[in-house]
Amino acid sequence: MTLSVSRDQVLRYRARVGHLDEKLPAGAFAAAAWGGLQDTAPRSGVLSLHVRVRDTKPDAWEDPSIAQIWFRGSDYLIPREDVGVFTLGSQPRDPEVVGRLEKLADRVEDVTKGEVLRVGEVTKRLGLAQQPDIRPVALTGRALIRWDASNIWLIPIQRPTIDVEDARRELARRFVHWFGPTTLPAMARWTGTPPRDARETWTGIERELTPVELEGESRFILTVSSVFASLSKCLAELF
Repeated sequence: MTLSVSRDQVLRYRARVGHLDEKLPAGAFAAAAWGGLQDTAPRSGVLSLHVRVRDTKPDAWEDPSIAQIWFRGSDYLIPREDVGVFTLGSQPRDPEVVGRLEKLADRVEDVTKGEVLRVGEVTKRLGLAQQPDIRPVALTGRALIRWDASNIWLIPIQRPTIDVEDARRELARRFVHWFGPTTLPAMARWTGTPPRDARETWTGIERELTPVELEGESRFILTVSSVFASLSKCLAELF
């Protein structure tokens, strides 16, 4: 029998897994950013940390446990140790596209020579007539950013060691856990990947998913005891 849940129960569940119902201990920024926190609006990432972590200060976005990246073209705060999950995990599967991205990363590495430079300076050194959008270079895992609400710097790094397919599956798991119950099309939109690519990744974790019904619609959650425990607790609190 498929588990049926209400919208109120889902909102409570998401608040719990997203650390919005009870703040984490001071300094637990990596745990707070486990599912990624958008930082596009000036210091919105700090606000997201503040509502999740006790004693958050204005400079929390610079804590060494977290990093800034371009994710789906937007600025995000993520756990530093999970850079590969969020970058390589959203990499397209088309080898020709990946090849072009790697060539771009090679060029960026050549012109920066390992220096941390403003993005405008990087694009200038690339020597193109028109300023290109170099944000897709993040999909190679070879660049972080630093954005202080006024300027964006590009930080060349070594490619993370995580296998690309492992990164894709882990990113998919995080989405389902963070935003579940959810669907394949929603995952494709969130990761910024083509539907065909997202479906292949979804197939890779399909055995880890359990169907639920949300107001007559079919959704999925992770088949993990901690997820069931969180959802079950939400159900119990509402009945």
